Amino acid sequence: MGLLQRLFGRASASSRGSTEPPPASLSVAEAVTSGDIGKVMESIRLNHSVNARDTGGGTPLIIAASTGNRAIAELLLAHRADIDARESGTGKTALIYAIEQGHLETAELLLRCGAGINTVDNQGNTALMFSNSETAPLLIRNGADLNTVNGFGYTPLKFFRERGWESMIVMLEAAGAR
Repeated sequence: MGLLQRLFGRASASSRGSTEPPPASLSVAEAVTSGDIGKVMESIRLNHSVNARDTGGGTPLIIAASTGNRAIAELLLAHRADIDARESGTGKTALIYAIEQGHLETAELLLRCGAGINTVDNQGNTALMFSNSETAPLLIRNGADLNTVNGFGYTPLKFFRERGWESMIVMLEAAGAR
C-alpha cells in the first residue's frame, strides 16, 4: 500500500486501472453545438440550464436556431427555453437567426411557439430585415410589422430598395409596406 492510500484510505488512480479523470458533462450550449440530441437530453437530465449562455452570449436555443436544428430547438422549448432571449453582443433572437440563415422549418416552429415576430436586435432590426424571398412570406403571413423603422431610419422596404432586391421590394409593396 502506498503512502497516499495509507494517509487518505483510498486507492490512487493507477490502482483503479485508469489515469484519466471522469468525463465532465457538457453544458446544454456545448451539447447543442455538437448537434447530438442525445447529448442535449443528457445535459438537461443533469439539470444544466437550457438558458445558460455560451462564451459568445448566445443561448442554446439561439445556437439551435442558427444551425437549423429544429429537433433540438423543439426539445429546448419543451424544457422552457426563453424563446425571445437576445444574444448578448448583437441582441439577435433565435427567430432572427433562423430567418437570417434561411432555416424555414425552425422559424415556423419558433413562431408557432410564440416567438416575438417584431422583437428587435441592438440596431432596431426585426427578423423581416434579415429575411429573403423564401423566408419573408412566413413573416408576412404571421403579421410582421412591415413599416418598423430601425435605428438607422430604415424601414424594410427602404432597406431592400437601397440594396436593389427586386423580389423583396415587390413582395413588401404587395403586402402593403410603405
